[in-house]
Amino acid sequence: MKGLTLLLFLFAAAVAGEARGQEIPTAKKGVSLRLKPLPEAGESFRRLFAVVEGKEYLIDRFSLHWGIGRLEGYGDVSGTPAWHLDPEGKHLYYTVLTGCGYENDGMAIFRSDLFGTRIEPVVGSCNNLAMEGLAGGGKPYLLVREWNSGLGNTGFWIFDVASGKPLVHAGGILERGAVPGKFRYCPGHEEEKGPCSDIDLEALLQRKTPLRLLPRFPLTARTVQDEVPLRIPEGSLPCGLEPGFRSEKIPHKGSQVVILDTCKDRGVYEVYFRGLRGTVSKNQLQGFQVK
Repeated sequence: MKGLTLLLFLFAAAVAGEARGQEIPTAKKGVSLRLKPLPEAGESFRRLFAVVEGKEYLIDRFSLHWGIGRLEGYGDVSGTPAWHLDPEGKHLYYTVLTGCGYENDGMAIFRSDLFGTRIEPVVGSCNNLAMEGLAGGGKPYLLVREWNSGLGNTGFWIFDVASGKPLVHAGGILERGAVPGKFRYCPGHEEEKGPCSDIDLEALLQRKTPLRLLPRFPLTARTVQDEVPLRIPEGSLPCGLEPGFRSEKIPHKGSQVVILDTCKDRGVYEVYFRGLRGTVSKNQLQGFQVK
């Protein structure tokens, strides 16, 4: 009888623990993150909450196949967290998997207030995106490195945390130097690295030589009408290159999508929208800006 009671107690504790979810601490006092199952949507789904002074606030929901799987492992293979809370604790940045790119490395970054009342996309890519906070001149910035499993680091972004705007987008490898505020920059990627040089944060923000600058826009866009077709590929190749696909609809005019790839001259953009990734005709989008 005692054995049965113990088993029932352990089962109840396991159920309660699963319902409570996985707790993820942050550096801000009284704030943590929590991942909880979403059984009604399927075993791969999770809900992300911010916990502020013990009270939960729903931020978003994800499939671990096409969502926030890396958050459960506390970040990417290098140990970089898949989330970032700005120094004032106002903005929570988090990554979702988009399903495109080499070995499905593609990611998009969103940011939210701690109460889930304002969520907006930051940047999307068919590469992996790793976040890190920077500070200079009394202002906080977000450094986002792009990399994939084939080439390693391929480029980086620097965003102004206050405005959410991209200040720098460059190809190459950026690493922190031994002195605070100093960096080591190498053009190219880890398989084919160019001559490296030292650079400080001020020169980075001013986009000075030797940076190999890349376009900072477009990052997002909005649909021009209701029921915009979204062509979803069966595989990971972007820009309509996969032969197999299915069709979905982006239901409402003005819906915001994250641009993952401009697809050069193919007449479409590769986009991410609420857990779906596919191509949309360029003439079905407008408002190509940061927010």
